[in-house]
Amino acid sequence: MSDFLAKLKLSSEAQAVLGETKKIWRSFHATRLDKRIRDEFKLNRSDAGWYQVRRALKANCENEEVDFSAFEDAYDGLTRKLRPKVYELGFLL
Repeated sequence: MSDFLAKLKLSSEAQAVLGETKKIWRSFHATRLDKRIRDEFKLNRSDAGWYQVRRALKANCENEEVDFSAFEDAYDGLTRKLRPKVYELGFLL
């Protein structure tokens, strides 16, 4: 996926989301999560995804330094940009 994304020309809003996502992924891989959290969010599976990563980090009480506000702000900015295009491009009628 990273090779695919590297070839795309992303808007500044999309680049902001991607940058904040990378910070969260780095934090996830640097964090030692309890077995209870790993089991609850099925993190030992090969198909563990973004939803599980975010939920596991939020559930980890010891990991207070993970701040999702910058990601959420960037994601909201991208959402505001894309929302009008959903109808304009015919995804929803």
